[in-house]
Amino acid sequence: MLSFQTLDGDVYERMQEYFTLFCQSELHSCGITQECFMKILSDATKVGNQFLVNSRKLSLSLLVIKSKCDGKCK
Repeated sequence: MLSFQTLDGDVYERMQEYFTLFCQSELHSCGITQECFMKILSDATKVGNQFLVNSRKLSLSLLVIKSKCDGKCK
């Protein structure tokens, strides 16, 4: 009596290898994508923080100028 495994040859083993390789490739590409987005997030946070610092400096400068000009500048 011939078994199904004998009749199908190594089809199931090959399919297992293909699916394993496909899944490993997918995991690798997802990891790379995540690294790219984490870098973008980090850079965006730095830019946002720098914008806040510069905005605060500008606000303080305007307050100083206003306090120096109170009553003098019209």
